[in-house]
Amino acid sequence: MQPERDEILLLPGELHHRRHFDSRAVNRGAVLLECEWNGGVFESGMMLGGAFHAGEVRGGLFSGVIFFGGTWKGGRWELGFDATGSYRPRGDHPPHTARSLPRRAAKSGGSGRILIASPHRYPDLARLWHRSVMRDLVPAFQSIGLDTGVIIYCDGGREVFDPRHFPGATLEAPRSEARDFIEFYDYALHYDCEYVLFLDADVFLLNGAWPASQVARFRDPDVAAVSLLHRPDLPGSIYALICRRDHYTELEPPILAAHWQHIERWPGAVHRDPGAMASIRLRDQGKTIVMASPDEMGEQLTDFHSTTLLRMSRDQFGGAIGEDRFQAQIARNVHFLQGAYDNLLLGLLYQHLFQEPYAPGPDGTPLAGSLTLDALQRILRNLHEPKLRARIAAYLPRSNRAILRLAEREGFQFQLPEGLRPVLAQPPGRL
Repeated sequence: MQPERDEILLLPGELHHRRHFDSRAVNRGAVLLECEWNGGVFESGMMLGGAFHAGEVRGGLFSGVIFFGGTWKGGRWELGFDATGSYRPRGDHPPHTARSLPRRAAKSGGSGRILIASPHRYPDLARLWHRSVMRDLVPAFQSIGLDTGVIIYCDGGREVFDPRHFPGATLEAPRSEARDFIEFYDYALHYDCEYVLFLDADVFLLNGAWPASQVARFRDPDVAAVSLLHRPDLPGSIYALICRRDHYTELEPPILAAHWQHIERWPGAVHRDPGAMASIRLRDQGKTIVMASPDEMGEQLTDFHSTTLLRMSRDQFGGAIGEDRFQAQIARNVHFLQGAYDNLLLGLLYQHLFQEPYAPGPDGTPLAGSLTLDALQRILRNLHEPKLRARIAAYLPRSNRAILRLAEREGFQFQLPEGLRPVLAQPPGRL
C-alpha cells in the first residue's frame, strides 16, 4: 500500500524562494529563502529568512528565521527571532525560553568622550570606512573638545583584520557579551563615553564638521539621539546615529536589537531594524530623536546599499547552489543588484587607494566575492522584468554621484565603469 502522502525531498543544489512546505517535506541539503516551514524534517541545508512553524530540526543552518515552534535536535543557529519576535543572536538556538536579560553596568565617567562604533564583516570595506573616519570625523570631534575613540567590531573574526591597516582604532572580536554584530550595538553602549556614533559599514560622512556640529543639539536634555540619515521610515535606526549613552542605557535590555513587532499578526508583523524599538520606547518617555533634513543629508553624507548583504549571501549559499543559480538569484533581487553595482564602484576606489583586489574570490579574482563587471553586464543585458530594469536604471546615477563625491574627497578623478547604462537602455537580450 502506498503512503497516503509521499515525501517531498529537497536536495543539495536546489534553491527554493518564498515557498510553503508542509509535513511531507524533508530537507536534505536545499537552500530555502524566505520560506514557510509547517512540519516535516529539516536534516541539512539552509533556511535563510522566513518562518519555521512546526517540524523537527536535525541539522542545517538557520539565519534570519522566526522560530515559532518545532523540535530542535541539532543544527547551526546563525541568528534569528523567537516566537515573541525577539532577536536571538548567534548560537542562541531553540528551544527559546523566556529570558530576562540583566542590565550590564555602564562604565563610569565618559563625559566629554564620543565613541565611533561600527560592525564590519569584511576588512577591505572596513579599511575604506576607517580611512574616511580617521581623516574626517576624528579631527572634527576633537576640534570641539571631545575625546574620540574608534571601535570596529570584526563580525567575521578578528584574525582576518590586519591591525596595521587600522591605526588608531580598536578591533573587537566576537565574545560572550557580543556574539554577533546585533549584540555588539548594546555592548558598545557600555563603553566609557558620553556619546556613541553608530556608523554603518558603507556610510561615509564627507564633512566631519557637520556631525560635530550636531553635538550641540544635546544641550537640550530631552534629546536622546541625532539621526544623520533622513529616513522617516527608519526612525532612530543605528545606521548613522549619535546616541546620548545615558538615555539608552536606562532602557531595559535588549536595547538596540532588531525586533518583529506585532508578531501575532504574522505574516503581517512589522520588522523593526536595530535601534528602532529603542527610539519608540524613548519617545514614549518624552525623549526626542532629532532627524537631519534631506538637504543636510544630501550634502554631507554618501552611502551605498547591500554591499555586505550580497557578499555574505554568496559566502553562505553561493557555493551550495552553484554560480549559475546564484547569478540567477541576483538577477531577481533588486537589493543584490544594488549591492553588486555598489561593490563594483567601491572596488575600483579600493584598488586605486590600496593597489589590492576588493572582494576577491577564492582564486584572488577582484570582485569575484561579490559580482564581476562582466557578470553584472551579462545579468543586466538579460534583465527582462520592466519594473526591475527601471529601478536599477534609476539607481545607478545615485551610486555614481556617491562614489564621485567620495573619490573627490580622496583627491582624485574617478572613472565610472562604462557600458552599464547603455546595456539597460537596450531591449533585454540584445548586445
